[in-house]
Amino acid sequence: MKALKYIGILLLTLIAVFLILGLIAPKKMHLDRSISISADPLQIQDIVSKFSETKNWSPWADLDPNMTVTLEGEDGAINSKYIWSGNNSVGKGSMTLTKNDPAYVEQQLLFEGPMGGPAISGIKIASENGGTKATWSFDSETPYPWNAMSLFFNVEKFLGPDYEKGLAKLKTYAEAHASKKYRGYEVKQMVSPGRAYVGVRKTVSFQDVPKFFEDNISKVGQAIGKAGLEMDGMPTGLFYTYDEKTGTTDMVAAMPVKGSPTVTGFETFLIPAGKEVCVDYFGPFEKMGEAHFAIDDYLKEKKLVQSPPAIEQYMTDPMMEKDTSKWLTRIVYPIK
Repeated sequence: MKALKYIGILLLTLIAVFLILGLIAPKKMHLDRSISISADPLQIQDIVSKFSETKNWSPWADLDPNMTVTLEGEDGAINSKYIWSGNNSVGKGSMTLTKNDPAYVEQQLLFEGPMGGPAISGIKIASENGGTKATWSFDSETPYPWNAMSLFFNVEKFLGPDYEKGLAKLKTYAEAHASKKYRGYEVKQMVSPGRAYVGVRKTVSFQDVPKFFEDNISKVGQAIGKAGLEMDGMPTGLFYTYDEKTGTTDMVAAMPVKGSPTVTGFETFLIPAGKEVCVDYFGPFEKMGEAHFAIDDYLKEKKLVQSPPAIEQYMTDPMMEKDTSKWLTRIVYPIK
C-alpha cells in the first residue's frame, strides 16, 4: 500500500510539474531559413506550389524509398492535397495548399504520427539581384498544457538542418531547370480555354493609343454593367495590326466577359481556345516594347506563328498603385 501511495504522490508531482512547465513554456514555435536562387520568382512559385514537384526538393524524400504518396485535387490549385505515409523518419500526415501567390505559397500541415498536430509551412518568394530569395518557414501552436513538451523539442535543432537541406535541393533543382530568357524575359507557352471581349475597335496612331483606350474603356465597362454581364478579368487591349510604316495600329479597347454576349453599340470579339505564349511585364506601359520583341524572338526560335490579335492584359490599376515599376501587364500572343 505504501508503494502505491508513493507512486500516486510521484504521479501527482509529475503532473504538477508538467502543468507548471506549461505555464512557462512557449505555445508557439517558429523557424525560417532563406536561400538565394538564380531562377525567376515565378518559376520558384510554380515548383513549390505543385505537390508533383515535392519529390524533387523535399529534404525527407530520400528517408523512406517505400513511402506512399497520394495527390488529390488539381496540382497547384488551392485545396489540392499531398498525403504521405512512411517509416518513423517521415511519419504520416497531409499537406493542403492554402495560398498560392507570386510572393507567398502556404501549406497547412497535419501530422498524424509519430508526433501529431497541425502546423503551417510557408515560402516567401522575392526578387533579388535578377534571381529569387526564397524563405521557408515553419509555424505551429500547441495549447496548454501540452505546450510543455516544447521545452524538450528544439525546433532549430530538429528541423533547421532539414530546412537548409531542402532549400539547397530547391536551389539545385530550380537552377538546373531555369527557363531560357529572351531579352531578359521568361516566355511561357500555355493553353487557353478561349476568351470573349466586348469593346470598341479603331485604327489609331501610335501616339493616340493611350487616349483612345482611356476614352473608351470606361464606356465599355458601363455598358457591360448596364447589360447585367459579368466581367472576366481586367481591362485589355487587343492589337490586330502594328504598322510601323504608317505608325498606326488596328486595336480594341476591351473588357473580358463571360459567355459570348451582344452589347448594343459595341462589338464582341471571340478568341478561340488554343495555344498561346505570354510574358509578364512589370513597368510603365510606354516601355513594354522589349517584352513584345522577346515574344517575337521566341516565336522565331520555336518556328511558331502568331494568330492575331496580340493581347495586353492590364493587371494593375494605375489609380490604386502609383509605382509604375509594379504595374503588371500580361502580354499574350495566340499561336496557330
